[in-house]
This record gives sequence, C-alpha cells and structure tokens, in this order.
Amino acid sequence: MDHFDYYRDDPNSAFELDTTIHGSNRRKVPRTPCLISAHYNINQRLYFSFIIDISDAGVCVETDRAFPAGAKILLQYLDPHSKRSTLISGRISWSSDAAIGVKFNYHPFTPI
Repeated sequence: MDHFDYYRDDPNSAFELDTTIHGSNRRKVPRTPCLISAHYNINQRLYFSFIIDISDAGVCVETDRAFPAGAKILLQYLDPHSKRSTLISGRISWSSDAAIGVKFNYHPFTPI
C-alpha cells in the first residue's frame, strides 16, 4: 500500500482521472485523482489553486495560465490524511493553459 491509497475513492464513485487534462495513467507511479487546495510559488509570485491528481512522485495542479517547463515551484497544501501542512519543492515538468505537472525534488513522505 502506498501513501496515497487513502485518497482513492469508492470504486463505485464517478470521480475518475480526467485523461483530457492529465493524459493516460501509465506511469511508473500511478496518479490518484483528488481535490486538495494548495498555495504555490513560482518565480516569487504566489498563486492559489487545487491539486487535481497526486502520486508519490508529483502532482497535477489546476491553473489558468501556462508556466515554463523546468521552472522551480514551492507547493504548500494540507495533507487530508494527516491534517498536517506539507511544503514541497519541485519543478514543472509540463504545462498547459489548464494545468501544470509538478515533479517533486524529493519524496515528501520520507526524511531527508
């Protein structure tokens, strides 16, 4: 069981990964759909939005603008399971007008 098993919805739920935004889910670390409010900082500007899918390797964040791939990002969100604030750094791996893909610089759930 990975850290994100508790995010998984009831199998009878209609909440599924939107492949029009996220693409396929054939990655080494599968993504899990979610809706978690988040603050993030890119180029010293603060934004607020929602994480719309999550995995041990990264997240997809809903946006209303494209950001440059490779840009550094600092992301803060409240972990729904532990109810603890999580602050994680990463890089934007892809971007569109609707969302950004973020790859974590380190695994947020293990000590550094």
